[in-house]
Amino acid sequence: MSKAQHGWNQLTGFIEVYPPDTTFVNYLPWRVLTQNSDTSISYNINNVASNAPTFERMSNISDIKIESSFNTLTDTCEIKLPRFDKWIMKDDRNINNYSIYDPSAEEQNLAFEKGSVVRVFIGYDYEEKLMFHGYISEITPTAPIVIKCEDAMWKLKQKTVNKVYRPAIGEDEVRLEDFIHDVLDGTGVELGESVLTKEILFGKRVTFRNSTVARIMDDIKKRGLSVFVELGKLIIGRTYYESTLNPYVSSITNSNYKPPLINMEWNVPRGGSNLKVISMEAKTKMVTVQRNIGNSRVIQLNVCLDPNKREDVFVPAEISDSVNKGDNVAAVNLNDWLKTKYKISIDTTGYSQHTATMDPIKANGKAYAAEDSDFEKLIETMFDHGKDMYFKYFDNGLGGKVTVFGDYGLQPAQSIELFDPKNHEIIGEYLLTSVSTNWGFSGYRQTCTLGIKIKDSISYIGNLPAQDVFEGSSEFALQDEQNRTA
Repeated sequence: MSKAQHGWNQLTGFIEVYPPDTTFVNYLPWRVLTQNSDTSISYNINNVASNAPTFERMSNISDIKIESSFNTLTDTCEIKLPRFDKWIMKDDRNINNYSIYDPSAEEQNLAFEKGSVVRVFIGYDYEEKLMFHGYISEITPTAPIVIKCEDAMWKLKQKTVNKVYRPAIGEDEVRLEDFIHDVLDGTGVELGESVLTKEILFGKRVTFRNSTVARIMDDIKKRGLSVFVELGKLIIGRTYYESTLNPYVSSITNSNYKPPLINMEWNVPRGGSNLKVISMEAKTKMVTVQRNIGNSRVIQLNVCLDPNKREDVFVPAEISDSVNKGDNVAAVNLNDWLKTKYKISIDTTGYSQHTATMDPIKANGKAYAAEDSDFEKLIETMFDHGKDMYFKYFDNGLGGKVTVFGDYGLQPAQSIELFDPKNHEIIGEYLLTSVSTNWGFSGYRQTCTLGIKIKDSISYIGNLPAQDVFEGSSEFALQDEQNRTA
């Protein structure tokens, strides 16, 4: 591509396009794979191993836009390239299914088509990072040409499943382990190594009727699980603080991980900060703790702050039980029990909420009725869980989006550290829930949506321990001032 400038950095990038039947034997994480990486990659084409598959490499790219989030099922990438030297043609069925051809090629004039594998590398000074791995879902015959891509979820949309799954011998409920490998078979999508397939339960029977694998993933997501693809690997797990399964990368989950440090003065372009402090004063937020008992019973407990007391006083506001659904008398009696036990009554109409799904438990023939001690213990554990979740969901201290230069090649589900010498309230480590990447003649920018605040502190500023800097080094303050005014 034509080269643009970012300070003293040269903007560079390219895409690689492989045949539709190409699979990568050893996927490498985006954090280590760069254009100049010494790590080799193995490929399979039509299930035949190959060290050097045929692929097109194009660097005459105009613009690239990537939308990536672990809150959505599918990541997308849109690539624009000039309409010259390549031809756009319809397939032989004469429908709007376009492919890109190279009329100068002698043996194989088809450059790439729908379903082809695309890998996008972008960065500065020829040190590109792999920022997207997916499949062509659409090619538009415009000028410039627009190539639309989706991540591995596109492959999961191509397979339909009609099957009933029952618990394995010796088990009471269907586990993820019992069907996930079967439904992924033939899609070319691999399951992430960290997924705890034996610990995620789905009840007595799981039935799929004319369901694409992508729709199955959407159904799993509706159970309160995170489902997303990271460069060809399918990740399924509970939200950040809810399970030992942790697909996220932070200094807490990996002691060797050093989060990128974003200096709000140096790494953020003018007007790139849309951050805001989240206030808890309204006290109109609650966590709805949800727990499945056996195959068909769901108990929910609303947990919120007492609006009449201090901000750290929690109360259970309302309880519901699916076995009492439609039975107003039973529901009223259940909440009367709750009010008697905790001596509180709150109208949560208009409250914003966040659902925290706990791991399911087996029924084991227990009634779990309000008059039983087991039921009381169950509610206490749900109440404690709601209290633990509350500030992690709502008292983030900072929310919104921040736009940064492309120096770090950020991805969702990783954490970053924010540092602002003029506003110490911003300082801390945050989990990124989504990243919108724009690369092209206008530069390389990434707009990041902040999620959970993991820490209120940071470890390093440059190569200096942050604690040493914050302890009042006048030399650092002088150098900082010089850098900002240079």
